[in-house]
Amino acid sequence: MLPRSTEPVFKPFEGNPHDEEIMTRLNREKVRMDNEQMVRIIREHFIEPPSTRPYRLDNPEKLDFSSGQAPFVDNRLGFMEGGFYIECGALNGERRSNTLFFERHRKWNGLLIEADPSNYAKLKRKHRKAFTMNACLNPYPYPAKLNFNKASNMGRVVHDLTVQNWLKQWKLQENMIEVQCFPLYSILLSLNQTTVDFFSLDVEGDELRVLKTIPFDKVDIKMVTVEYINQPGSVGDLNKFMVEKGYEPLIKMHKDDGTVTDVIYRKKT
Repeated sequence: MLPRSTEPVFKPFEGNPHDEEIMTRLNREKVRMDNEQMVRIIREHFIEPPSTRPYRLDNPEKLDFSSGQAPFVDNRLGFMEGGFYIECGALNGERRSNTLFFERHRKWNGLLIEADPSNYAKLKRKHRKAFTMNACLNPYPYPAKLNFNKASNMGRVVHDLTVQNWLKQWKLQENMIEVQCFPLYSILLSLNQTTVDFFSLDVEGDELRVLKTIPFDKVDIKMVTVEYINQPGSVGDLNKFMVEKGYEPLIKMHKDDGTVTDVIYRKKT
């Protein structure tokens, strides 16, 4: 039996046991990504609105908090204003953020997804002008409650022995909680937002699985940055899949200290 964290977690259904029962059933039935009840529950119980309060950043004078991804994408999108982003693996909303630049300096709106409740609490205190969500992207095309190992910026869903071996490889302490996970498409439907200008995906190893759940014929995602270092396969597998879906790899970003291991893709027009 894996040890579990005793820290209080996000309680989306507090005061509404009826919808909690519905969500339990939807998880059990592994419903389709466009299930109307699930989309409603995501909208009403999981997505929190953008903050209207002033930012509370540790480094407000800083222009770019990413490790080079934001200026690269900004250039390729022609310094576009008023776009929409999604950042999954948002950490505290400031540290290594690939999207804060667009929000502050390009007037973008977006969605920040962070599964770790400790990180999510810190994120909320930053008062980002974005929708926020304390949940995880499911590596499967249906909703599910999955084990999640809390590990600061290396937290991830634990769904098979491969992941447990990964935890041992990185000498990470087992600190398990249970989190609600949804397919990205379901979340986009809940926001009525199927056009995404920039998608930042960093989920410590399940990136390709998550990408494979996306119906690319039903959404328009213009640019994607994907962390590749913890993939069970190779960067070649990731590139092959993205090319098949109509994307071209623009750059492989890498730093020897491991803080940057991304590939940035652009949708072919």
